[in-house]
Amino acid sequence: FAAINEETLFRKLLISNMDKGSNLIKIIISSAIFAGFHLTEFLSTFNPISLISVAYTFALGLALGLVYVYGGSYFCCIGVHFLFNVLNLSLFCLLFSNLLISYDIIKSP
Repeated sequence: FAAINEETLFRKLLISNMDKGSNLIKIIISSAIFAGFHLTEFLSTFNPISLISVAYTFALGLALGLVYVYGGSYFCCIGVHFLFNVLNLSLFCLLFSNLLISYDIIKSP
């Protein structure tokens, strides 16, 4: 549901309701707010590595903004965002499980 909520807020409502500025400026502003919205992990841990996720969230926001503005499809943004979240979670689980196995925290199947 995160993809639906975030695309509704940051693309459909925010970009669509900005009156002034070019489409590129609207996309950059929306992406910056989208990235700022994802600062919670960094603010809770103060781990500088968490800032990497903020950077790629900004990049994702740019890509989704381009899809929304120039592709004209709000639903396509939801699909791309959902796919990104699934791939991101899958990669995290794969890397994290290998880390736990290498430290003998969990047994290898």
